[in-house]
Amino acid sequence: IYSKLSIKAQYAVIAIVKEALSNVINHSNASKVDIRLVEHPKIFQLIINDNGENKPSKATNLVEKSYGMGLENIRQRVSSLNGYLGITSENGYQIFISFPKEDNE
Repeated sequence: IYSKLSIKAQYAVIAIVKEALSNVINHSNASKVDIRLVEHPKIFQLIINDNGENKPSKATNLVEKSYGMGLENIRQRVSSLNGYLGITSENGYQIFISFPKEDNE
């Protein structure tokens, strides 16, 4: 699937995964992380889940709130791909990213 991503998208995906793993190590107490990069006809999806502890004070959609430089860096990288970022903390922590293929081929 990486061969179908532009160099820009490859670097963005790698940086996002690295930042997400750093967040898991430093903040979540998770014992498992699942990372999936899925190709669809018009988009790519990057989904990162962990089974870490929930933080009940955080809202379901954390994208519009500021919770540190790591998430802000992820938001900026997704924005550079003209993508969508969703973050939830219901059962562990999930980062859901989608971005169009046509901008990245």
